[in-house]
Amino acid sequence: MNSVAETVYDVVIVGGSIAGCIAALCYAERGLRVMVLERKQKPTDYKVLCTHFVQPIAYPTLTRLGLHQRFEVNGAVQTKAAYWTRAGWIDPPGEYSSQFNGTSGHAYNIERRVLDPLLRAELKRFSNIEFRLGHRVVAAHHSGAAWQLDAVASTNEMTRFHGSLLVAADGRGSPVASFLGNPTISHENERAAHFCYFSGVSNTENNRSLFLLNDSDMGFVYPLSGNRTLLAAYIHKAGRRGLARGLCTITELIEFFTDLPDRPDLSGAFALGKVLGYIDYPNLARNPVWHGAAFCGDAALSLDPMSGVGCGFAIVSAELLVESTWRALQEQGDLGAALQTYKSAFNTLFSPHAYGIRADSLVAKSSEAVRRTYARIIADSDLQHEFIALTGRLITPTQFQRAYLGSLKRVNV
Repeated sequence: MNSVAETVYDVVIVGGSIAGCIAALCYAERGLRVMVLERKQKPTDYKVLCTHFVQPIAYPTLTRLGLHQRFEVNGAVQTKAAYWTRAGWIDPPGEYSSQFNGTSGHAYNIERRVLDPLLRAELKRFSNIEFRLGHRVVAAHHSGAAWQLDAVASTNEMTRFHGSLLVAADGRGSPVASFLGNPTISHENERAAHFCYFSGVSNTENNRSLFLLNDSDMGFVYPLSGNRTLLAAYIHKAGRRGLARGLCTITELIEFFTDLPDRPDLSGAFALGKVLGYIDYPNLARNPVWHGAAFCGDAALSLDPMSGVGCGFAIVSAELLVESTWRALQEQGDLGAALQTYKSAFNTLFSPHAYGIRADSLVAKSSEAVRRTYARIIADSDLQHEFIALTGRLITPTQFQRAYLGSLKRVNV
C-alpha cells in the first residue's frame, strides 16, 4: 500500500460531483486543506440520470461562490417554473419571490454533461484542493484524531488517505454509508420516469420550464441552450400506461406529450439520444452525521426526481456542512459539536420538504380536491408567488400552508 500518512488533510471528501465539489470549494475558501476522491475516470464524466433543474434555493450559494456567472458563460439557462393544471396556469410574473423571507432569484437549467466538468475545473483555482480521479474508496475507519481511507486507483494501486473530517458526497448508493453502517431509510415512490433530449422543440416564453400536471401523469419541458430541450414524463406506476411498466421508445415519449394540453409544438422534434429513466426509484434518507462522518447531497437525501430538488439540495447541504464545521476544523475546536450543528440545520431545513415530496410521490390524491386547491391558488396572485416559492424550495410547506389558509380567510370574509 502506498501510504500518504505524512499528510493529514483537514477534510477528505469522497465524491467529486455537485455536493463534493461545492463542499471542497467552500472549505478551500476558508483556507482548509482538502482532498477530493472521485471514482469516475475522466473529468468530463457526469451523472446521466438527472434532469439538471437547479432550484432557486441554491442561487444564494452559487452567487456567493461566483458560480452563477460561470454557469451562464457555459450555457446555463435562467429559468422559472410555470405549472399547467386542470384549473389553469400558475405562472406569476417576475422572478421567484416570497413575502415570508424576502427571498428572490431564479432557477437554472444546465446539463450535467456541462455542470460536472465545470465544477471539477473550478477546483483547480485552489492550491489547497487536491483532486484524485479514478479512486474508489474501499474502506474507511476512524483512528485517533483522524480518519483513514483506503482507495484503489485505476492502476490497482492502493493508497491510504488521512483527514480530520470525512465527508461522504458519494451519491445515492454511498459506499461510505455501507462501510460505516449508516442505515438507509427507504420510502416508496409510485412514479416511473422517462426523459430524452431533443432539438427542434419550439421555445417556451421567457425560457419557462413547463410542468404540465395532468392528474397522476405529468410532463415536464426544460429549455436548454443550443436549441436543446429535455422532455421528461413522470408516470403513475399503478396506472394503465405501458410506459410505467417497461422501456420507453422515442415515439412513445412523443405520443405521451402529444396528449398533454398546452405543450410546445413538437412537430419538428428530433431525438438527440436514447430515452433514459427508471421504473423504480424509492425515496432514500440517511443520517447526515454518522459516527463522526458527515453526509451531504444524495448520500444523505435522495428524493423523487419529479420534485427537481437533487441538484439544489446537494449545493445547499454542502455549504450548510461547511458553514457548520469550518471553524472547528481551522481552530481545532469541538468538531463533534460542529457536526451536531450541521445535523440539526440539515434536518430543520430539509425534513419538511422531504416529508411533502415523499407524500406527493405516493400519488393517491383526489383529482377534484387537487383541482380545487389549484383553483384557489390561481385566483390569488400573491398565493401564486408563494406556490412557486414553495416549489423552488425558498419557503417551507408550513409557510405555504399559512399563506393558503390566509387566502381562504380573505375569500370568506
